[in-house]
Amino acid sequence: VLAHEGIHFTQKHTLLQKMHIRNAVESSSPIPFLSIPFFSQLAAAVSISGYSQEQERQADRMGFHRLTDAGYDGREMVKAFRILLDAKGQKRNSPLFFSSHPTLDERIDDLTELSCSREPGNPIIGSETYQQNVAEIRRIMLE
Repeated sequence: VLAHEGIHFTQKHTLLQKMHIRNAVESSSPIPFLSIPFFSQLAAAVSISGYSQEQERQADRMGFHRLTDAGYDGREMVKAFRILLDAKGQKRNSPLFFSSHPTLDERIDDLTELSCSREPGNPIIGSETYQQNVAEIRRIMLE
């Protein structure tokens, strides 16, 4: 989760999405029927849904590589998404058209494929090494 969210930060996804939304709304206003508030909002939503899904896919892929490059087991990222899928239960098949995220099934498949393409070597599993690695950072942040 941290590797994924870190990619959103380093790739400036929030800023890019904000700019994309603004541009979508501004470009839709010259069209007469879109000057009605509902339709211009609908046009903006349709415009950004695929854009943010691609940002999520990028954060998944780059986060996976960041995680495995640091020596952690990428299969643990797959487990995290399976936990989310189990927690969502029946809601897992929400409409993709307006979704800001790809389906969890798609994300699990993509990450499983990435996991199979990486030689695991002797990956780190569990939180002990992570806790040791962030102990100094945690101390600094708490101060």
